[in-house]
Amino acid sequence: MSIWAQGANDYVTIVWADKPINKVVRLVDGKLTKKTSSQISEGKGKTMPVQNLAEFAELLGKLSERNNAFLVLGFISGTEDGKSFTVLSNRVMKKKLGLSDDASDPVGIHEIDGERCVTRTKANFGSSSIMMFDYDRVVGMPASFETSDTNQWMGWMQKLLPSLEGCGYVLASSTTSRVLLNNTPAYPDGGWHMYVQVKDARDVQRFGRDLLIYAMSTPYGFMRPICNQETDEVLGHRPWLITDPTTFSPERAVYDGKPVVKGEGLSVAPSNARFVAGARFDTQSLSVPSDVSAQVERANGHTVERIKRDGVMHYLLVNRTSLKRVMVISGVRGKVRMAYPVD
Repeated sequence: MSIWAQGANDYVTIVWADKPINKVVRLVDGKLTKKTSSQISEGKGKTMPVQNLAEFAELLGKLSERNNAFLVLGFISGTEDGKSFTVLSNRVMKKKLGLSDDASDPVGIHEIDGERCVTRTKANFGSSSIMMFDYDRVVGMPASFETSDTNQWMGWMQKLLPSLEGCGYVLASSTTSRVLLNNTPAYPDGGWHMYVQVKDARDVQRFGRDLLIYAMSTPYGFMRPICNQETDEVLGHRPWLITDPTTFSPERAVYDGKPVVKGEGLSVAPSNARFVAGARFDTQSLSVPSDVSAQVERANGHTVERIKRDGVMHYLLVNRTSLKRVMVISGVRGKVRMAYPVD
């Protein structure tokens, strides 16, 4: 592994606003309610160096006390100088650039009124060497995978990915898990974020795609339902596993800041993230076996197809029973054609 691969991507991005943007928990008439984190159309960003996990753990500790900021496990090339820049939604960026709403999304760094401006889109971000595994309970998760024991979950992860053993990590409770009601956990069955530092950040997105296919050939993958948003009717199922498979995109926001609480008796516990020193994780230790299709079909009746695109092998999971290759699904915004294969 080259020195370049282990150093050039040792950055993450912090994005903040002039108002609280993290999850809001309220206590009204004895009932707890949760509101998801707010999307912002304009904020500030800064690229932060994380040469090792110890530096990242320190940064995460500071972020955990801010209710107006979130983390992005990626960075924009050209912003490594540590100077802040403006982060805009596509809509606001188009307006500032004088583009029509139906114009292509702006890509890259734009100088507007003397400030560097960017959008938080996949086209702009490269992967960080900091990668996250996220445990959360989802509808359809087998009861055998529901746990409140971090060590049990990490044991499952090491069986799924044996090369995790001996790697350094930072383990942080989900923001909801930090909410206290009269000094006891308001949500005792919360989740966790486990951060590792990888040897080659350029392999992170490939790893995320292949992990989902590989997991479906093991006991740690399962199918979760896809439901009609209006009627809750189960329309089909999609592949999932014991860690959220959607966290490997470099522009994704991770809300590990301080949640906002409103109501008598509510408070927020310190993050108390656990840092354990160790080696970098080798994403290339995961490869999809040549007989994965047979393994997946034996496990759940699905098949795997291989497609080479731009010289890169992609694996498509195909459900030939409850969901076809392309299916029209009705939702709150009308009918949507959804291609099921994972890509």
